[in-house]
Amino acid sequence: MTYVTRNQNNGERTSVEEIIRNFGKRPYGWPPLAVLWLISRLFRMGKVELRTTELLDAQSALTLFRNSRQHGNVRVRLQEQFDAIKVNALKSFHDKFFDRQNSGQDARSVGQATANAFAAEAAGPPTTCQPS
Repeated sequence: MTYVTRNQNNGERTSVEEIIRNFGKRPYGWPPLAVLWLISRLFRMGKVELRTTELLDAQSALTLFRNSRQHGNVRVRLQEQFDAIKVNALKSFHDKFFDRQNSGQDARSVGQATANAFAAEAAGPPTTCQPS
């Protein structure tokens, strides 16, 4: 976490490959799998975000972690912190607008649940064509 913070504050991009290389050399000497595990744990805890050209979800991050050739393309950034009041306001809006509870716990999951609800609302109910 400190390594990513330092690089981000210096304006440098941090890739998964760089983190593995940094923590694989002395004095750390960690195996690549251990470093990947730590990155994925930070990702699942909502401390960092992973992106290629777009923000990655858990399934696409797992796919890219399995392919070591893609490690240089996966960027690691600190998760942007959102105001708890605004997140609660979005949850309240979701509850009132869609008449169902938003089950999200953090800002990312609350926003994703709201976006999915809007997408379902935009799709509308399925229409059936009746022959004349």
